Amino acid sequence: MCEYFERTEQIIEFVMAINEIFKSDWPTIVSNSTVYQQLFGNALLDRFKTLISIELSSVEKEMLANFAKCNSNPLPLFHKRAAKFDTLSTSSISPELHDIIQKTFDRIKELWSHVNKYVNIGSEENVADLQDSLADAVLEMIQRLVNDEIVVTSKNGYTESDEEALNHVDNSSKWLMRFRLFLALIQHEPSILAQCVSRSATKIERSNKLLHSAAENSLCRFMDFLIDETARDSDLTLMLDFCRQPYRWLDLVQATEKVQLEDAGSIEVPTQLSRHLYMFLHNICRKINLNAIGHLFTRNVTTHITNRLGTILSEILKTCADDCFVTPLVCTQLLFDAKALFLMFPNKQFIEAATILEAKIDPFDLKILSTPLSRNAKLFTQRTYMLFGQLQTETIGSSKDTSLSSSYTALVDIAPKITNIPRLGLIPRLSKLKEEERPLKAKQLSTVQSGQTMGAKSSSTSSFSSFFTDKISSGWFKA
Repeated sequence: MCEYFERTEQIIEFVMAINEIFKSDWPTIVSNSTVYQQLFGNALLDRFKTLISIELSSVEKEMLANFAKCNSNPLPLFHKRAAKFDTLSTSSISPELHDIIQKTFDRIKELWSHVNKYVNIGSEENVADLQDSLADAVLEMIQRLVNDEIVVTSKNGYTESDEEALNHVDNSSKWLMRFRLFLALIQHEPSILAQCVSRSATKIERSNKLLHSAAENSLCRFMDFLIDETARDSDLTLMLDFCRQPYRWLDLVQATEKVQLEDAGSIEVPTQLSRHLYMFLHNICRKINLNAIGHLFTRNVTTHITNRLGTILSEILKTCADDCFVTPLVCTQLLFDAKALFLMFPNKQFIEAATILEAKIDPFDLKILSTPLSRNAKLFTQRTYMLFGQLQTETIGSSKDTSLSSSYTALVDIAPKITNIPRLGLIPRLSKLKEEERPLKAKQLSTVQSGQTMGAKSSSTSSFSSFFTDKISSGWFKA
């Protein structure tokens, strides 16, 4: 008979009806609990445990089906919203995904209330085991979400004609969608999951670690795709050709600091990262900001990104150091790149590249360049931390006592020379604006006056003599 129950709510209604019958004053030989045990035993309890797993599985399937059809990308930061503050604006979760998770947790909370109700009204001796069964079922559901592949059956915001976007969904965006799903489960009502496994602190900790580690792993996988895609689209491979041909290296020359020597003369010390390296890091940060995930990086994710970038950039610089043309202009800039990137993304291959480059520089020049080069590399990492800091694990602190040299502060360009970059125009001075407004007003006034004159003389025919009569005063010819 118990197999006919399809929902936990039906079993609760049946047990409540049995308890109402037992409240009547019928003559009985044994106690009501004994009659209950002889009639049902543990059949109702076992069926209830089975229905817990079935209902949780149904909740999971419905959530994944709705998730595959929704747009998980959050709204733009400056999207028009209601008058009051929207808490979803910084959560990196779309309203559609938020509603799906809300419905999921409502059903889980309803199931949790059914379990507690059966524990209170059930007559089985081991009825309290239902809470452990619910905790195990919730952990199994989380484990399935973490391990199983989430199938994307919709375009998730893309149109069917955009084939390139659909291919992108199958690759990198799949991991971004997984991250947003786990993030929504972590952020939205985590107390409900804790209540479902409230009888065991170990299970609470395990469920928390499962969701957090799955979210971090998904975000790391997405960043791997993003970094690899940016590297393919960048011009990093062109640096090898530029290093081998000095005349082409002139396109990469940046603004240098002219340091005056004590004895005589001056030296030029690089101050900026090479253009291709700078644009590579800039494009990564731009894509991170477009996806609104930079503020969600944990230390584990940042460490993964730092190691990944350190490996890619150090291999490029080491190859450039081996194949570069032996000239101070090329070697000095590459040495600066190696020192600056080592501070940002520590990797031993940067040290190997620096050693190779130092061997190609004249020892006397290297001794002079060593101190200002290291100083400028540190200054570069400090000044670009607001831009590239989300990619770095450690911050490069600055000393309050140190002061910049006059040769460094005299620099105008504080960023690499990059072509086709839109920049804000300079704000003109107020005096300049006034000078431009005066002839403009005079021109407008003359236009109005000429219009009035032409209107008054529209009936007469203008002549060359009348022009001089209007413009030349008769007082000019007086003796």
